[in-house]
Amino acid sequence: MKARSVALALAMLAGALMQGCASGSNPRPSGAGAIEKPTGVSWETFVPNVSGGTEALETSSPLELHRLSLVATNLVSAAAQIPALDADDTVLQVQRPTSAFGNVLFKTFEDVGYALRVVATDLGPRYVSYSRYMGEGDRGNVLEFRLAIGDISLERQFRIDDDGYIYPASLLRIDGSDHSPDVAALDVIFSEQGSDATFVSGVLLGDSGEIVGVDEKVSADYSAARADERTSASALVEAARRQRMLEKEAPDFERLEKYRRTVLIMEGDNTEYLGDGNKRAVSLMAREHREGDVYVITGCIDVDGENDISQERALRVEEELRSHGIAAEATYVSPCVRASYRHPLDTSPEPITLTHYRPTGAAR
Repeated sequence: MKARSVALALAMLAGALMQGCASGSNPRPSGAGAIEKPTGVSWETFVPNVSGGTEALETSSPLELHRLSLVATNLVSAAAQIPALDADDTVLQVQRPTSAFGNVLFKTFEDVGYALRVVATDLGPRYVSYSRYMGEGDRGNVLEFRLAIGDISLERQFRIDDDGYIYPASLLRIDGSDHSPDVAALDVIFSEQGSDATFVSGVLLGDSGEIVGVDEKVSADYSAARADERTSASALVEAARRQRMLEKEAPDFERLEKYRRTVLIMEGDNTEYLGDGNKRAVSLMAREHREGDVYVITGCIDVDGENDISQERALRVEEELRSHGIAAEATYVSPCVRASYRHPLDTSPEPITLTHYRPTGAAR
């Protein structure tokens, strides 16, 4: 079966957010009122490795834990999109949590891939602090959650409707980051609750006042999915990261010259398993990395200029480069190109070309 493309996946997420704007919200099935006990929610699933105690989790209702999980997923998935907070390159300094929100928040960090180091005080450049307040807004009582990682902070207001569902009541505000115009709020998780509510979706960059994404009401669509089958924080972050890779601007090839090149082959419909030979080839190339080098991955060459499987394979090679410490800024996944020599029914494996460039004059 042909793999679903990342672009299509994100388009579906965006479609879920915007469908209500275009056609009105879907009615909730009869009897789908207040959530008394969301299925698939157990306090044990929210215990992080760094937990300082689980009493608050054990005494929280499944509904409350479900709401806290949505908030934590929303904040962490946004933080992970900020280049300075990339999960692959960031170690967070934390104190062991004892509150329900603290445990849920740190479990979400772990699920996304962050390394957490326990400290006794507010030590370190990426020390994590968080808070939750009850306040009043123009739409009634609101809950305000704030997450700070070093000098970068994210905060947002939420409201709980009469049926027990939680929704954003403000834009997601980000302060202290100079490189976050591409951050998306990824609010599809609130649509997956069900209900027929509307809520605001988008990001406010507090330092500049710039609004990113959708700044309008979004109707939620009913979904009968179990809580443990809904979109996870790690899936949101990975889909957003992959989409950014596919939309990245091409490097300035006039300042670069080709240093070396290798060709990788992934058999069948496989898009995840790279194989020992391919991994060794990537490792050898990454071993010679220097500052200013760029790696161009071309995995999609097809008769109609579209091949989801090949593009997924190219992204897998990019991930392998990243695992060797190569920064995202040094990788580029080429868009799919049309190849007139391939027959539409040709199913032979397409090669993935990995080309190592160096700044002009530095290739030797």
